[in-house]
Amino acid sequence: MVYADWRREYGRDLMADLDEGLSWWEFAALLSGLSGESVWRQVVAEEPVEVDSETARAVIGNL
Repeated sequence: MVYADWRREYGRDLMADLDEGLSWWEFAALLSGLSGESVWRQVVAEEPVEVDSETARAVIGNL
């Protein structure tokens, strides 16, 4: 869902951004900037997701 939202809202390929060295900070800023119409926002509105930065870096590193 994040990939599709990213593509739709930013017109960018998330995987390409990650391959090009998208920083954790930029990823977090763009993720938090997704609109209320994004699937991501709708899902986290119902079930908030909290991820510490170490876990997030590990997840992004494994993509």
